Amino acid sequence: MTTLLDKLKQLLRLKIDRPAQPETVVGTATAVVTHANVQRLAHMLALTDLTEYSCEETFALLDEYVDLVDNNAEAEVLMPVVKQHLDRCPHCREAFEDLLNALQANLH
Repeated sequence: MTTLLDKLKQLLRLKIDRPAQPETVVGTATAVVTHANVQRLAHMLALTDLTEYSCEETFALLDEYVDLVDNNAEAEVLMPVVKQHLDRCPHCREAFEDLLNALQANLH
């Protein structure tokens, strides 16, 4: 069975003789399709875990995670998938840090 990751790896190994369309319009945004972007996507897919949370799922649990961290509980042990997402996602990490700082500023 060929997985999506296998297909992307095969595409990366192909040499394209003719230039592809450099841009693909997606809604109102323009996405540039380049070899580097496809490699980046393949790398991101390779790092993806089936138990990984999306940003929305992580954000929904962020207040609980912040409470655990603030109370010196073992947040990374109790909520390892949230911790994993925060380690990989700079935007959610920033939201976590902002929320933690705001909580600590109000309590101290």
